[in-house]
Amino acid sequence: MKLYAVFCITLIALTDADDCHVEGVDVWYGDLYKWKPGNFQACKDSCRTDSRCRAVVYIHWGASEGDCYLKDGGHGSRISCAWCTAAFEPCISQEGPCTAGNYKSSRLVCSSCPANTYSGDGASSCSSCPSGQYSTAGSSRCTPCPAGQFNGNMQGSCQTCPANTYSQSGASSCSSCPSGHFSSPGATSCSPCPPGKFNRRSQGSCESCPASTYSGNGATSCYHCSPGYYSGTGASVCTPCSPGTFNGEQKGSCKTCPVNTYSQSGASSCSSCPSGHISMAGATESTPCPAGQFNGKTQGSCETCPENTFSSPGAS
Repeated sequence: MKLYAVFCITLIALTDADDCHVEGVDVWYGDLYKWKPGNFQACKDSCRTDSRCRAVVYIHWGASEGDCYLKDGGHGSRISCAWCTAAFEPCISQEGPCTAGNYKSSRLVCSSCPANTYSGDGASSCSSCPSGQYSTAGSSRCTPCPAGQFNGNMQGSCQTCPANTYSQSGASSCSSCPSGHFSSPGATSCSPCPPGKFNRRSQGSCESCPASTYSGNGATSCYHCSPGYYSGTGASVCTPCSPGTFNGEQKGSCKTCPVNTYSQSGASSCSSCPSGHISMAGATESTPCPAGQFNGKTQGSCETCPENTFSSPGAS
């Protein structure tokens, strides 16, 4: 550069309007090295890759056309040079490409990408996160929504799956629980309805089985109790009617056997007492008429033997 100093003898006062492209200017001293990049932009690009570089001078015509001089922080004053174009830090770095997570909001300014967008190195704009993913401000990539959440909108944030739905990582929507299953908000899977409950539709909640019905694990409906059995609300099994009672309907409750009938456990009907026997209401077995009495018909009562007759126990 000393060769050009002979010609560039006039010091000039320059403004800081744009130090990225200063035509007609050379710089005294401070040479790091010289090379031929081919154009002024490549000359500036090489400065951005060398932490020592604080300025460049590019020769755009003459015998040294295409030479690029990198200057360190000890360079001298700016001087006039008709065949030179110079650039200075920090403008050189500000004009350069943005780092990942940022974008070029103006020629000399890099700004952070907003939340739910991202960018790579040198981006001029930010890209929206795809459905099922999200990002924080200044991100270089998007992250899948965690399991139990979803994001159905580009640039949207992840939201919790509602009750009776579920999702896996990176979901753009939540899946409904199948019939017979349920879930709490933010679930990653569905659970079967517990015994004694049922759910016949997707996204519904588990409901208790009504009286005289029952269900097992993961039921979509409740089953009626068989005749001779009963249940309370929310039952997982049916219970046989107690001895002395009966239930002749699938939906009915156990009823007491009437007088002169009886039953055992789980009866769907009561048995009539045989001839010569009787019973009280709710009896579990029949009782023979005592000696001196008789009963000649089923469901009848014991009567006293008439005068000049007799009977043994259980006489009909």
